[in-house]
Amino acid sequence: MPLDQLRLFQDFSQASIDAISGLRVSIENADVAAALGMMERAETVYVIVQRRSFAVASYVPYCLARLELKCVLLDFVGGMAPQHAMTEKDLLFAVSFAPYTPEVMRSVKEVHNRDGPVLAVTDNERSPLAIHSALSFKVHDDSIRGFRPLSPSIVLVQSLVLALSCLKDRRRARKG
Repeated sequence: MPLDQLRLFQDFSQASIDAISGLRVSIENADVAAALGMMERAETVYVIVQRRSFAVASYVPYCLARLELKCVLLDFVGGMAPQHAMTEKDLLFAVSFAPYTPEVMRSVKEVHNRDGPVLAVTDNERSPLAIHSALSFKVHDDSIRGFRPLSPSIVLVQSLVLALSCLKDRRRARKG
């Protein structure tokens, strides 16, 4: 690997490590418990995402299906994502970072205005997702040459789903 490419790899991997380290100290146990409760209570979890965040959020339906929870990955084919029949028993799980995807922002705001629950993964407390969600997790990461690491957000999402799996196993064991 030429020197410049090696340096880029080192810088990008360090940015990922720093962001994951930041998450480890910023995530509160009460927020994780609340997020798990939101996902567990939802009849259907609707996951909404576009662009850079797609790799992060597309993992959620895969994991929730493995946990035998109903989940729908919303897309914008035909412009129909906001028209899905979400009820107050459902959950909108949204992932977006600056520059925020307009369609995702509109959908989150629409669900929020109908008093529907929104769980968000975003980049800061002033994010349109954070403002219009019942609970949001903020992932602070540094851009390297215009690219932000996805690994911190993926670690967060995988941790939430893993914790939900453990919670469901514990509840099954108590019943069994």
